[in-house]
Amino acid sequence: MLNKLSQGEFSPLPYGVNISIQNTSTEVVPKSEIYLINGDEEKIQLTEFPELKPKDTISFNTKYRPNEDYNLAMSYEIKGNKHEKILMYASANASKLGINAKVQSINSKNEIITTSKIYDGFFLYEE
Repeated sequence: MLNKLSQGEFSPLPYGVNISIQNTSTEVVPKSEIYLINGDEEKIQLTEFPELKPKDTISFNTKYRPNEDYNLAMSYEIKGNKHEKILMYASANASKLGINAKVQSINSKNEIITTSKIYDGFFLYEE
């Protein structure tokens, strides 16, 4: 469930899509790809990152501004099976988007469990 919060920590963000993923679990998050995907399954790859060991963080900004509504997602592979996790909704032409995601664990179905603070360009939400 998303709850509105103050946008304070996201107010100095540069324009574009701003992503920070921190591994707070005791497990290694496998090599992953971060991308935007729309309803037609069109992907725009933003970055790939190597595995994240416990306490590791990856942060980056892309100046890309989607011209239609997208979801920000990550894909990864565990034991030969591909998985996808939707991280946040990215609205069309939003000038500033941000997510601070914390990996809590990887469950028995190999799904990455996260908690997130999401800035949609207007409001900050926590899930």
